[in-house]
Amino acid sequence: MATGASTNPTFAHLKSLLYKRARRLAELDEMGDEPANKVTVAHAQCWLLIANIEAQDALFSRAFISLGKSVRYAQMLRLHQLDRGKPEPSLFSQYQPPQDLTELEECRRTWWVICHSDCLTAATSGLPAAIDFGQIYTFLPVSDESFEHEREEPATTIQEALQPHSPLRSSLATRILAAYAFSQASALNSQANGYPNPARNSANGEYWSKQREIENGLLSLIVRLPPCLQLPQSSACHQAIFVNIMIHTAIMVLHKTAIQQARGQEGFEAEYHRRESRSRMLAAAAQVLAVFRLTEDIMAVVKNPIQDYSAYIAAVVFLEDVVTEGNVQSKNNLSFLLKVLRTVGQHHAVGSMLAAQLTAQLEGLDIQLSS
Repeated sequence: MATGASTNPTFAHLKSLLYKRARRLAELDEMGDEPANKVTVAHAQCWLLIANIEAQDALFSRAFISLGKSVRYAQMLRLHQLDRGKPEPSLFSQYQPPQDLTELEECRRTWWVICHSDCLTAATSGLPAAIDFGQIYTFLPVSDESFEHEREEPATTIQEALQPHSPLRSSLATRILAAYAFSQASALNSQANGYPNPARNSANGEYWSKQREIENGLLSLIVRLPPCLQLPQSSACHQAIFVNIMIHTAIMVLHKTAIQQARGQEGFEAEYHRRESRSRMLAAAAQVLAVFRLTEDIMAVVKNPIQDYSAYIAAVVFLEDVVTEGNVQSKNNLSFLLKVLRTVGQHHAVGSMLAAQLTAQLEGLDIQLSS
């Protein structure tokens, strides 16, 4: 109910009250006696919704803990091994196989939405992911049409879906792949210092090989987007907006790390990496900007705080271009994205925080933007 209230201006004032009530009831339920207090899929869903509300309100510490509870409830229910066959032995006896196709798909979707949130949390917080993808034996969600009409559809593992020629039928599965790719790009950023100096190695060095692997996966994902997620024809679809923004944000993060790795090094190879990464980072920022310009209702686009973060990352890319190249167009783009963050910040805590951070960066560099 708190989530519903947050999307409707008429009931928005009830959001905080409903959230606090929901959390209090969930905590009371946790204190019930075992084994009488049976764990269900609803427990995992409840804590996921609580975590999402907390993330929207920039209550990040609470959100991380709530998401962790959701992950553990889901794992106790074996939602990560729905398609493995016989489950592994466990201390927990909560696992009950789904009774029909609809229940199975609901369990799959619950698990993968939790994974999706874990990917985004790890990518933006610097904390390690709570979920090990190597231990997942649950197929990705099928298309919404098949789910709604209880129709069987060939399901795939995430490993199969990541292959460059694998068709993508499900918009939810594609969203999960985009979040996973974003988390991989961000993880490479945090792992970069652990690699040998990449700028002095050949193009086949460990860091650059991993960087190319992630980028090729992102480019493959763009090419394979189903028609319902392609822009501009699907600009009214929030799922399409999210997926496209996420992919291009991942590209920006990936190439920002590459520039940092090559910075301070000399030679043709290091200069090549800097030039190529700067170009691709700007192109990705331009794509994020284009997506924001496509929408008529900016508040509908940025319901998820991760999209505020994407707008901020794109703005920083344009800011760096203004500082290094004096690019007038980048300055105009930066001005537009700052306005987006300020508009969103009137309603969302994350947008307000990022707008203030970007404003402080501009003031520190003594850069004036047009009003």
